[in-house]
Amino acid sequence: MFLNALEAIAKNIADVFNRYLIPELVDLNFDVVKYPKLKFDKLGAVDYTTLSNALATLSNGGIITPDEDLE
Repeated sequence: MFLNALEAIAKNIADVFNRYLIPELVDLNFDVVKYPKLKFDKLGAVDYTTLSNALATLSNGGIITPDEDLE
């Protein structure tokens, strides 16, 4: 039930951003017909393959240093 409540809050925030904030910011900076949308993934779902690939890329590029806390 907790995740359902968090998803409802996230959906509410995304709806407000998509309805008011994004169109206003885009109109101030660009001339477009279709606006981008703020979306969120299902809460609690983690794509471990994507996460591990991103961490490996950051580590190999010297951007982060692997240590015990990161592991």
